[in-house]
Amino acid sequence: MSDGVSCAIKKFSWVLYVVGGISVGYFLWIHKAHVLQYPPFSFLLLCPLMHLFGGHGHGHENGENCPKQSKRTH
Repeated sequence: MSDGVSCAIKKFSWVLYVVGGISVGYFLWIHKAHVLQYPPFSFLLLCPLMHLFGGHGHGHENGENCPKQSKRTH
């Protein structure tokens, strides 16, 4: 790509970010009564989902990756 096209794409993407941010801010300002009532409920609904799908990688492999322990005899 030439530098002129690359510069135009960068300027256009910057404009899209600004317009998107203004749009989201306007939406939140107009609907703040509706938007502010949902975060506590969404947090409560996400907790069970995090327990179901977020437990990977915390040592729940049923001992498959654990080193073998040698048995000591006294």
